[in-house]
Amino acid sequence: MKPATTTSTKFHIVQIVASTQLLCLLGVAALLVGCGSSPESARQNLAKLGKDFTPATFIECDGNGDKEAVRLFLAAGMDVNAPGDGGITALAAAAMKGNTELVRTLLDKGANPNLAATAGAVEGTTPLMVAATGGHAEVVKLLLAKGAEVNAKDAKGLCAVDYAGNNQNVLQPLWERGAPFITTAAMNELFKRFHGELHVKVVQSLLNYESPDACRKLVAEQLANYQDRLKFTTNQLLEARIRIFKTAFRAVEKVGMEESIDASGVAGANPKRRESIKQFVEWLKELQADPVVQREALLTAADDDEPGTVKWLLAQGANANVRSDAGLAPLMFAAAKGHRNVAQVLIDAGADVNMKGYKGWTATMFAASQGRIEVLKMLLAKKPDVNAVNDDGQTALALAQARNQTEAVVALKDAGAKE
Repeated sequence: MKPATTTSTKFHIVQIVASTQLLCLLGVAALLVGCGSSPESARQNLAKLGKDFTPATFIECDGNGDKEAVRLFLAAGMDVNAPGDGGITALAAAAMKGNTELVRTLLDKGANPNLAATAGAVEGTTPLMVAATGGHAEVVKLLLAKGAEVNAKDAKGLCAVDYAGNNQNVLQPLWERGAPFITTAAMNELFKRFHGELHVKVVQSLLNYESPDACRKLVAEQLANYQDRLKFTTNQLLEARIRIFKTAFRAVEKVGMEESIDASGVAGANPKRRESIKQFVEWLKELQADPVVQREALLTAADDDEPGTVKWLLAQGANANVRSDAGLAPLMFAAAKGHRNVAQVLIDAGADVNMKGYKGWTATMFAASQGRIEVLKMLLAKKPDVNAVNDDGQTALALAQARNQTEAVVALKDAGAKE
């Protein structure tokens, strides 16, 4: 079954290809060898056809299957990877239409099969995803042969196999290149069912003063099932382990409250309860012992506003300044969403308030741009560089002004931010 976003994604791609606005002229070096046209004559021919030499028109012609116009654009020096509105490229437009010949031409001329859309409803979608949602198996094979990343994810966390639905002709080449055998939606449903079972098991074991052995066995069996029968990918198994840790932690926290997550594991007046909680705390340590699991658990806990989990992981040695694959630190997640308690825990643990992450953004920039005043004031109290600039040359003040965050603007100016 196709994900709910597939139809709307295809619709928006059609819209973008049809309505791309004029962009700057790009590249003047001829990319087509032996075409018989010089760049200047190719442009003249395009003019005779009423075609403006712009990425927008190039992508529109490509999406319409106008092979002659595409040939002339390339001969005239058009950048084969020139983006249109939202970052949609000619390759994505051809892939969406299932135009195998144009896809092959563009790939041969250096089109990047991994350039993703950058904005709107199609953010993060790649030509491979577009081809998969259209059921264009031959295009999928061409893209994979040219290095398309089979497990790349869009902004919603979906990959090509999610867009393929139940189309076996598309799924087969994706699987052969390492795509997961189970879709993201199906995986999430499996997680939901199992983690409900695990939560109940942990709570019951604690209430009965039992050891975590039964829970440990349950988890081991489920992970083996994911790996051996369901053929989870490495990343899917990692996500499963992170979710298992968080589910177990929440259950232990629910029963023992703050005492249950004390590093010593000592809680309550009942000796049996103390021993049970102590053993479960040791099991939690086992679950997050892998540095990768610990890192991802900390990042997701910060993003999900779970200060207790964040505090406990930091007590186990987690790095408050660890980064996600996109370069984001836990404090940046907390700042962007206004998670005050998480931010306080991280700041108390020494999180770097001046660290730059994705596109050079700092936690202060995230808080200011989103109007998270409480967190912003907490950050400003640590004397960050309020005039730091991101990769686009913007300061936290400029970002706050652009988004009409009046309170943030006042707070930043009071802290010494300059226009």
